[in-house]
Amino acid sequence: MINRERLGQGYTADIYPWEENRIIKLFHMGISVSSINREFSVSRVVEKLRLNVPKVFERRQYRGREGIIYERIDGPTLTQAISQEPENTKKFSHNLAALHDAIHRKNGLGLPAQKDILSRRVHHTDLLSANTKKFILRHLELLPEGSQVCHGDFHTYNIIISSQGTAIIDWMDGTCGHPLADVARTVLIYRFASISDRVVESLRDRIIQEYLNAYIRLSNCSLQQINTWELPVDAARLTESVPTEEKKRLLFRIEQLISHQ
Repeated sequence: MINRERLGQGYTADIYPWEENRIIKLFHMGISVSSINREFSVSRVVEKLRLNVPKVFERRQYRGREGIIYERIDGPTLTQAISQEPENTKKFSHNLAALHDAIHRKNGLGLPAQKDILSRRVHHTDLLSANTKKFILRHLELLPEGSQVCHGDFHTYNIIISSQGTAIIDWMDGTCGHPLADVARTVLIYRFASISDRVVESLRDRIIQEYLNAYIRLSNCSLQQINTWELPVDAARLTESVPTEEKKRLLFRIEQLISHQ
């Protein structure tokens, strides 16, 4: 059961040790039950794809909070590895790209539809005008369909380097969709999100560049193809519980993108 040691904390949940070799992810009170159920369902699908992900065991309520019990995987995050060895940023960024490419080679059958989720989030934001939303949604409709596994929030905080290999965690936003939308999301995180680690914060531009170079080489795509997904991905981010300053940066970028269409 839970003791006083909190193992981790994020925008959506806290992580605590549970029974032997297990943890419980306890969600914050504002997180909807439907989002938690979606994470549980997505995690069960992804677990069967022979990716290195934590085993998922059960949904559980504890002390008035909703939770999911997962396999415990110990080790530093890829963020911590970069912070401790900044001279190896290129290697770590290329590893990030290789992991992402491996995810995208899996069929996403059984996962929520990526375009449906992006469209719903654009609809729901109250930070864009009705005309701007219509423009973004028309743009989204014209983008190619996809049927691959997409993580939805793929970055170095969600990669754990353990003795059993490199594990990919936090599948709340996993979808079936186009890999390049998933790549655009990763670029968004490093371009706009707050990064608490000072070393990684100082390296964010280099991480983006090295990650993109490696991913483009592995997947045989182009930077232009990735960039076509930026507008709807940036707009969808506005519905998330992120700092006001990040939303301001996103809104400015969205205006830039639309003005250049």
